[in-house]
Amino acid sequence: MGQYRDNKRNTWFAKFSYRDQSGKKKQKMKRGFLRKKDAAEYERQFRERFEGSTEMSFCALVRLYLEDRRINVKYSTYQNKLSRIERWLVPFFGERLIADITPGDVRWFYNHLREEKSHRGKPMSSSYLFTLSADLSSVFNFAQRFYNLHENPCHKVGYAGKNTRRLNFWTKEEFDCFIATFSHDDIYYVVFMVLYYTGLRKGELQALTSEDIDFKAGVIHVTKTYNSSGPERITVPKTECSIRDVTLPPTLLKVLRQFLRNGEHDETELLFPRGKSTFARQLKKHAVIAGVPVIKIHELRHSHASFLINLGCNVLLISQRLGHSDIKMTLNVYGHLFPSKQKELADKLESVLFA
Repeated sequence: MGQYRDNKRNTWFAKFSYRDQSGKKKQKMKRGFLRKKDAAEYERQFRERFEGSTEMSFCALVRLYLEDRRINVKYSTYQNKLSRIERWLVPFFGERLIADITPGDVRWFYNHLREEKSHRGKPMSSSYLFTLSADLSSVFNFAQRFYNLHENPCHKVGYAGKNTRRLNFWTKEEFDCFIATFSHDDIYYVVFMVLYYTGLRKGELQALTSEDIDFKAGVIHVTKTYNSSGPERITVPKTECSIRDVTLPPTLLKVLRQFLRNGEHDETELLFPRGKSTFARQLKKHAVIAGVPVIKIHELRHSHASFLINLGCNVLLISQRLGHSDIKMTLNVYGHLFPSKQKELADKLESVLFA
């Protein structure tokens, strides 16, 4: 807040920076206030009326939105979103006032994207179109929530493209073939056993220290994550729900205990100080040796979820174990795997009905 004493006039004045309707930074000054709190109230009302108005440009809104995202999401997530928005959304909507952007404009934007080429010179994939339209809708949702926008113009249009990313995972049999190619004293044997049987995110695994493993309770305390590209390497997890205790099967506890015995690990020392590319190379190399499909590191998390579903675990338990914010997220990602259990459910109902 910018309130200052005017000693010559024995009054107070307000002086502060703000962004105008085109998003340009300007300075405002107002003199003649008898009290400091009157000057503060003037600035507050000015900002509420001006910056909180729909009479701001799309560029100005994007700046506010990205600043909010920078603080509230992981650094890598923010960087990806920043790149997409600056490349595709800002050049199209530019300095237009957000109140003037209609569903027709959004539809026009989607058609524009369908005619554009990706960085590889090919038409955009359906999933990338979906992501860009989700970004645009998120920006307008932010304006609705905090800057008095009456309606999100994306809601009447829907999304461009479809979220068609294929969910790849290993069955228990495929993972057994894969893990059998490692020696038990190999650090990557431990890495992939933990990833497959806990569903930890890669960053959560990389941030683990020996003090995070409670052998008496049989759990891993997930309280932090590792960022390979951010200003801080160790940060809080993706969401509050990501802070959790993951119960371990006795065999995995035995593997971890032996791993810690084989090496000297300080309580604050990272247990698996390897980069993402190193994990990926080892996974690909041994998948080829085992003769199983090559998947991505994150898809070991999908493999764990699939494994739990086949064990008959309920969706709430799976959601909590994976650190999802709610069951809806779990169903959105893995819901299509549950229908395979419907026949089993029907058979159980039949056995009860005619017992």
